[in-house]
Amino acid sequence: MKCSVCSLLSSMMMFSSASPLLAKTEQTFEESFTMDGIDIVPFKVIGEDEREKVKDPNQAPYNSLVKIKIKFAKGTYFSSGFLIDESNILTAGHAVYDPDHGAVEKVTVVIGGTNEVYELGPDAIFVSPEYVKDPDNHSEDAGLIHLNTPLTGKRKYFTLANEATINSLVDQKNKVQLAGFTNESGVDIKDLVPWTMKGTILTTTVNGQPNMLLHDVDTASGQSGSPLFIEKDGEYQVVAIHINALARVDANGGLKINDSIHKLIRRANPTKEMTNAVYRAYNPNSGEHFFTPNYTEFKAITLQGWDDEGVAWMTQTEKNGEALYRLYNPNDGLHHYTSDTKERDELVKIGWNDEGIAWYASVNPTHAAVYRLYNPNDGQHHYTMDVEEKTALVALGWNDEGVGYRTAPVPKN
Repeated sequence: MKCSVCSLLSSMMMFSSASPLLAKTEQTFEESFTMDGIDIVPFKVIGEDEREKVKDPNQAPYNSLVKIKIKFAKGTYFSSGFLIDESNILTAGHAVYDPDHGAVEKVTVVIGGTNEVYELGPDAIFVSPEYVKDPDNHSEDAGLIHLNTPLTGKRKYFTLANEATINSLVDQKNKVQLAGFTNESGVDIKDLVPWTMKGTILTTTVNGQPNMLLHDVDTASGQSGSPLFIEKDGEYQVVAIHINALARVDANGGLKINDSIHKLIRRANPTKEMTNAVYRAYNPNSGEHFFTPNYTEFKAITLQGWDDEGVAWMTQTEKNGEALYRLYNPNDGLHHYTSDTKERDELVKIGWNDEGIAWYASVNPTHAAVYRLYNPNDGQHHYTMDVEEKTALVALGWNDEGVGYRTAPVPKN
């Protein structure tokens, strides 16, 4: 088996875009592949195996770990995952999708701690579309299992770290922790106990492999899909999903939490209708973000291929708000939103269509700001409450046009 190899930090460190390292059945313990001279193995122990068995799997965060067994048309394989809420399990894409092994026939998940068993069908599985197109693309190697019946009982779910937190971890010794289940021959899946170890993020920049990072935590067969996490502000924040291992380099590879993973979660959990909500959708072809309080309109465009980005902000009544007008440019297909009637009228004069009042924005000065930005290259405007998103766009050349309007508090759920 051959595939391209991408350079890492130096010519001494190579990261292959090899077949996924699913720690599968017992025979894979001795199995390895040579790809362009780089040996890829199902697991990687760096020096001595320093992993330890978790003493109490019922304690957080270990009771939010998940054992996964997938029955493909050509075999049954095991891996790990983790709960991010009562209905969603994140794991590696290759843990739940492998074209070499045929269609998924049955999904079995066992919840850590309680050992609740869920038997699911293939419709419970969601995989990054980019990974389906190219299973050698580890930078999109993400999968999700959705539970139609939400879990009950109290537990502390894993949360997802932001980019700033992830990048800050380089060189912070023994800062990150990995926990997952090892495939032990002859042991029933319900009897498996998680193993864990702390270690270091070696780099968050892997040339040719966007979204990937390297770490030095020991891993074993079955731990693909395990969370690489830190404890911060009382939460267990996942910085990456463990993906694979390198044989000749003292490093293991992880998929950084990134926007593709958030999109995957939204795809598995389409936005539900909410009173007074304004919904946000994204066109991956044109790059436009579209906002509407009309749920029917929102669902229609997401069915046409726009990305469901959830609830953006909240509307106000006419009495308590200011009108926000929506305009459409028939030449380039872009929309614009403004509370400035003069701006609206000027755009209509040059050919934009006035689509009337989109919704009423808040006039309360204590409510959260929605920032407006302008791209001088293509003429697009963008609106966001996210200061990090605003800062990132300004760094890319967008003009910061200040506060466009304000919104009442957006419900967390």
